[in-house]
Parts: sequence; structure tokens; C-alpha cells
Amino acid sequence: LSGELMAFGASDLSAPRWRQKLNPSMISFSWGEELHLFGPGYAVIASNRALISVNRADGSARWNWSPEEGELSAINSMEGLILASVSVDKQTVRIQALDDEHGEELWSYEYDPRSFHPTIAAGEAWIALFPRARLRHTVILDAFTGRIAHSFNLNDPIGNSSINGAWIQDGKLIIPHLSAQTGAADAAEVDLVDLTRRAESWTISLSLRDGGAADLESVLHHADRTWLVVRPKGGDIDREGAVFELHSGVGAAAQINGISLNRRELILGTRTASTLTLDKPQIFIRTEEQGGSLYRLRSHDLSTGTRLWSWELGSNRDMYNRSWPIPAVSTNAVAMVFTEKAERAKMRTNILFIDPLSGSNLGSMILDESLGWSDQITLKALGDGVLVTGVQKMEILR
Repeated sequence: LSGELMAFGASDLSAPRWRQKLNPSMISFSWGEELHLFGPGYAVIASNRALISVNRADGSARWNWSPEEGELSAINSMEGLILASVSVDKQTVRIQALDDEHGEELWSYEYDPRSFHPTIAAGEAWIALFPRARLRHTVILDAFTGRIAHSFNLNDPIGNSSINGAWIQDGKLIIPHLSAQTGAADAAEVDLVDLTRRAESWTISLSLRDGGAADLESVLHHADRTWLVVRPKGGDIDREGAVFELHSGVGAAAQINGISLNRRELILGTRTASTLTLDKPQIFIRTEEQGGSLYRLRSHDLSTGTRLWSWELGSNRDMYNRSWPIPAVSTNAVAMVFTEKAERAKMRTNILFIDPLSGSNLGSMILDESLGWSDQITLKALGDGVLVTGVQKMEILR
């Protein structure tokens, strides 16, 4: 079993910039098992048996590492460190900290996977280990020594979506209570734990204007800013949701004026209990009207709540029957992908380009069938172009 790592430039996918032969330990047995992350000037690629750090400029190997026992299950990074999670056996997971420059082992910490969740949050100077379902005990490690910095119990158990969406910022561990959690409360809430002050904690309650029950549906990140999408939970059909900006430095949140969401409106790319990273602080909302016979699209600036533009999408209720990926916002256009029902009930996937400020239609095209449907495609902005990745191929469009 052998393989090869290839890197392509953002402007040309016709030929790789460099190739790197991989030894058998770097090859996973099925497509998609490889793990990867990127740092300043380097990339780290891992299989379940080993990891390698390469220079992004030419693909030359910087260092490689493999565990003496067990299998790699996850990799994370923070300033100066690579964190490799190794499943040693059914009762032991080891976090191994490596120097990102030379791959030297710095420290390790072992925990019982029956007590702690496999997903960790790493940031600034800390690493958070979260409790398994129905448990509450949480451990915070000092990222530079591997020693326990804090140990405390959460007020309530948290679900997988909340753990996957948690992060560390401004010296605080932030845990969003996303709505997929079984038995979630009637309030949309975010927990904050101050890691600089003996793990003091408090809860931010995100209340809608009508004061009714609400869910935290999704979390949106851009640079160092975060927005929280809150939806009504039950009640009258005319209840509206809202978007809040989280101010982690002071531990509070404020509703964004000018943005409201009725039950037939969807922020493109979001789904229940999702966490997304945006190309720009701008959202695109699709509205279903007249029982699905009319669709509209509008855009809002998240910094101010200002509506930038709005226009009709179409009148065929079968036109947008698959979810849309999160749009890609490049320097001069927004790229959106949707699938429609064409002739003889055949599905056809289109990419649409829109001016991000005016909403002007800049053109569209039909995508190759090998890319799949809209819910199988991801978009990534690359300067003045967009990388379209689908089921069997990827391509750059400008």
C-alpha cells in the first residue's frame, strides 16, 4: 500500500505544485479517514497510525511522529503545539503534545474515554476536556505543561453538538447550548467559564422580544467575532427569531437590530445545532412564501443588521428542494449552489454569482454532474475565485 500527497495552487488545478511520496503508515484504509490541519508555513497530515509535518511551499518533510501504541484518533493545534489524541485501549486515551517546529514530545495526559468526550477545545493557554453524556465533571489543562489548571462540575450535562461547538476566547471557555441536545431547556443559553479567575462561571440567556421559549439554533464565526442564531420554540406561528452578537470580552450578548427570522426563513448553510465559519460578516436568508410557490433571497450585514439587497429566486416549488451549502464570498462576488428539478424530473445543479453589496446577478452556470447535488458540494473562496468540491471532482471557477 502506497500513496502520494499533492498540493495545488489556488489559481490552477491542472497540475500540482509539488508531490510528496507517503510511506504505508501514512495511508488509511478508506478514503476520508486522513486527518489534517494547517499552521504558519506548514501542514500536518495524519492517518490512524502516524502523522507527518511538511513545508507548504515545497512539500518537503519537516518531521514525522507515530505513537508507540494505540491509534491516532484526532489532531488539534494551538500556538506552538500539535496535540495528537491516541486511543491506547478501551479505557485510555492519551493526549500527546508535540512541538510544532521539530515534532518533539513535550508532555502527555491520559484520561478515561468512558468519562470524557473525545472532542477537546484548545485555545490560548488551555485545553478543555468535556464530560460524557449525563456526567458533569470538566477538566482544564495548562497547554504548556499538561498539568490540570482547573477542575469543576458543569451546572447541567451537555450534548455532542454543544461540545463540538465549544471554543476558548478572551480567557473564557464558551459552551453554546445548541438545540439538538436532548431535553434542552426552553431558554437559548450560552455558558461562559472564566479560565483566568478560578473557573468562575455564568450563563447568558438569549431572550426573544416576546419573552417566549427559544432554541439556540446555530453559531456563526468570523475572525474574532461570533453571532448566535436564536429561534422560537413552539408558540404562535408568527413568532420570529433573532440574531445576537456575543461579546466574550465582557461576557454578554446583544441582539442585532434589523434582522428577524420567521419560521419559513433559512440562513443559507445553517442547520439545526450547527457551527459555521463565515468568509465575511454577511448572511444570506432564503424565504419561502405562498406555500412554496415563491422564494426570495436577501442579504444582511451582520455588523450593523442592515439589509443590503433582496430579490426573487423563482416560482417552481420543486426548484430548491435540497439544502444549499454555505455561500463563498470572494473579493467581488458571492457564489451560491442550488439543485433544481429539470426536464423529465432530472436533477440539475447550478452555481449562481451575485454582487455581495448590490445583489446584482453576475451570471450562472450548470455544474458537472460528477460534482453531485447542492447538499454534496462545498464552496471555498479563493481570492477572486471559488473552489467547488463535490463527490468526484473539484474545480476552480472565476
